[in-house]
Amino acid sequence: MKIFSVAIGEQYELESERLKRTVSNEIEVFNKSNDKYIQVNEDPLIDGLWHKCNFANYIDEAEGAVIFMDADMFTLTENPFKKFKVKKTTDFAYVSYEGKWHLPDTIRQEAFDYHGHKINSGFMYFKNLEIAKAICSQWQWEYLEREKLYDVDKGTSKHEYDEWALMIALTKLNYKIEVLDSKWNVWELQTKEEIKNSNSIFFQSHNFLDINK
Repeated sequence: MKIFSVAIGEQYELESERLKRTVSNEIEVFNKSNDKYIQVNEDPLIDGLWHKCNFANYIDEAEGAVIFMDADMFTLTENPFKKFKVKKTTDFAYVSYEGKWHLPDTIRQEAFDYHGHKINSGFMYFKNLEIAKAICSQWQWEYLEREKLYDVDKGTSKHEYDEWALMIALTKLNYKIEVLDSKWNVWELQTKEEIKNSNSIFFQSHNFLDINK
């Protein structure tokens, strides 16, 4: 299993140190010091998110599954992947957001209706590197296409992040998808006490960089 993350920018690099500290498995983190890094956009957010979309194309080889984790994820669980499993037929898996979404543009609405929910791209499973590269190649292209459409007055901007591009990309690919239990990526908890009292396995937050097991 290959675990990979992307940390473009000082804040994300700090967060990735927490990720590596709290997860017992080896994690490869892609940042600006990597020889494969090129700046694709002057806007730091767009630049960083594009590299996230393209992450699998920075992996030369991987045995078995590929796991992507956002840099701001962490765990308080020993050996967090011990109970992780997906169906044998699953090609790609993720945690979904709850709730119905009504979007101001047709493209995103059609993507939401196709999946029936919004995808949380913070924690993702890919059956193998070949599938990861195929999804990322389409994902990064769709992200650049979305960037061309950004118009704040029409309800689109860089703050839609990367997930809608992923959802659009998946509508054009033919993979068997599984939605994971929310315990694999909890992002809404606001305090250390809530996190430490939770039975979830992975959390996501730009705060609590000093948290330990």
